[in-house]
Amino acid sequence: MTARAGAEGDWIAVPLRGGGYATGVIARMKGMQLFGYFFGPKRDDVPQLGELSGLGPDDAVLVGAFGGLGLKGGDWPVLGRFGNWDRADWPFPSLVRYEELTARRFE
Repeated sequence: MTARAGAEGDWIAVPLRGGGYATGVIARMKGMQLFGYFFGPKRDDVPQLGELSGLGPDDAVLVGAFGGLGLKGGDWPVLGRFGNWDRADWPFPSLVRYEELTARRFE
């Protein structure tokens, strides 16, 4: 584990409120605005990077934007990065906003 704020391609451990950790990968980063893929199952301890080998975008249980304060403050451990990181393998999905009241979609 390293004590840095993270970068695209880094795998992270996210402390959960009830204890344990989720894991994720930073797929995009612009300042402290990040986008990532997150994976289950919940882990009791911070995993080693090798335990996450083989996980891909289709295995994610959550995909979304998040802030980087947990990384910057060192609360979210950076586990490292696999040497074969390619951002093209971790696409940024089309995002849609839907207004229930008007039934309008904004893409």
